[in-house]
Amino acid sequence: LPHLFSIVAEGVTGEQVVRELVTQGIDIDSGSACSPEDLQPSHVLAAMGYPTSGHLRFTLHHGVTREEIAKLVSSVSAVVAKLRG
Repeated sequence: LPHLFSIVAEGVTGEQVVRELVTQGIDIDSGSACSPEDLQPSHVLAAMGYPTSGHLRFTLHHGVTREEIAKLVSSVSAVVAKLRG
């Protein structure tokens, strides 16, 4: 689906990134899509051989602007850089 996408940020955990972004008012998911309230790694990604640490899942809702997407990209980049040290 074009409004759903995932990335893997190497060198950090998804939970770390989620917690940092929440402080900025940005809500994303990490872990398994089967139970989004659980931050456990996705067993589906693992079974397909994809990395699960640093996995981040995004849903872009109808009406999201280019400016909001640009802010998201900037914020995720800054948080990952900060966490990597």
